[in-house]
Amino acid sequence: MMSSGISENASRKRRASGTGSYRQENKILKWQGKQYRTFTNKLVPAKPQPERKVSCKCSYKCRSLTYKRKLELYKQFYETDSAKQGTYLTGLINIGNIKKRRRRGTYELAESSQCQCSIFYTVPDGSGNLVLVCKRTFLNIFAIISKKIEILVKKKKKMGETY
Repeated sequence: MMSSGISENASRKRRASGTGSYRQENKILKWQGKQYRTFTNKLVPAKPQPERKVSCKCSYKCRSLTYKRKLELYKQFYETDSAKQGTYLTGLINIGNIKKRRRRGTYELAESSQCQCSIFYTVPDGSGNLVLVCKRTFLNIFAIISKKIEILVKKKKKMGETY
């Protein structure tokens, strides 16, 4: 039966084998931090490189990292695929116990407080040592959003080291 010029056994067009799908290509571009277009044809800009200036005034060693080192970490991070990126970031995030609890709420027991742990962010300095940095610098170096960190911390608490 033909209705309005389309046969019942007509199929969708597919790309030639070996070229991959449009969504897969966009997924890879997104992992690499490059510019891509969404399904609705919106242009998503490339991930920005780390800022040259230090963006915080914290007590950590953010100032000891050179711009060149930040750029190396950024490039190294976006050369890997998504799963390895998550595992790499999870390895740089450390979860520790709270050293000093300050009572700032209406809770009676410490277990009922929202803050149950401290999160420390480290970055390799190039000589084999890890340098403690603040969250803002960590996000700036890898050009990621805070939500990504929250998800990784939640998974690390739940499962351990792997992503």
